[in-house]
Amino acid sequence: MKKFFTSKKCLLLPAIALLAVSCFKLSSVSLSSHEVEAGKEVTLTANVENAHWDNVPDNSAFAFFGVRVPADWSVTSVSAVNTVDGTSTNIESEPSDYYTALLDHCYPRVGYKWLGFQTNKEKFTLKINSTDRVVVTANLKAGYTTGDFNLDVVMGSSTTEAIADLYTKNEDGTYNFSKTLNDLNDDGTPKGSTVGYVFETGTISDLENYVQYQEMSKNNEYPSIVNRLNIESDGVSELAVTVKPSTTGITAAEADAEAVEVVAGEGCVNVAAACGVASVYNAAGVMTDSKTIVNGGATLRAPKGVCLVQIANGAGKVVKKVAVK
Repeated sequence: MKKFFTSKKCLLLPAIALLAVSCFKLSSVSLSSHEVEAGKEVTLTANVENAHWDNVPDNSAFAFFGVRVPADWSVTSVSAVNTVDGTSTNIESEPSDYYTALLDHCYPRVGYKWLGFQTNKEKFTLKINSTDRVVVTANLKAGYTTGDFNLDVVMGSSTTEAIADLYTKNEDGTYNFSKTLNDLNDDGTPKGSTVGYVFETGTISDLENYVQYQEMSKNNEYPSIVNRLNIESDGVSELAVTVKPSTTGITAAEADAEAVEVVAGEGCVNVAAACGVASVYNAAGVMTDSKTIVNGGATLRAPKGVCLVQIANGAGKVVKKVAVK
């Protein structure tokens, strides 16, 4: 089984394109441990199977995967295996700015962020009444914010010709999700592979799903997880994890740097940090944007090319270099 190591550029969900139809569901999710030291890794495992009344037919589609983690966490490696009649297949995927932004828009949580990924357009099938399934394992690196946290997973797909068919861009470069969230038929059902498919299955609770649907419907947006997996028992989530202080003697400066994540996008940079003020500087040292970090993150405008991103708070500052598209 091939692993993809992603310290700088995340490649997530090889083989998740095997789910690229509108009829799959999470059957179980788990963590390798419910406790992790700050700066160490924990493994998330997700099992996916056919949710349809018949074999899912061959269907070319993009597949999506999203995981909600604390704001200073990251993904270090991911592998996935699809078993069909004893044969395993691996397929690469890549980070998806669209799916990340969509999940942050629909299911935000203070102190958390979504990491979204997508495959190329692939053709696969999942059988029913068999042991065929996809098993995805994601190695997640904990940040340096200690305490108790709950993770979540969402998956989906789209049969559109291109991912760009699912959205438009606003003048400020942010996403407009009207094609995904309110492109409905007269009877209220999604047209084509829109909201009912991009949010095909996930661990979002019934309460959160209901509250977000009611709130966002005021703006004619209708997010909803189709096949929800209940992961709570007696009020405790199967994806609950406690981050404990590090025992390796890491310095405060190293902890600050590890607790900050900066990812370059198209004309922007996304910053994940617990708090502070984020600022972007171009190659000439001129500040191009500055924002206070809210709810564990901030998106700043950035010129194309190499930029410096500074995150400053009362404890000091961290500077990271990124290449903006």
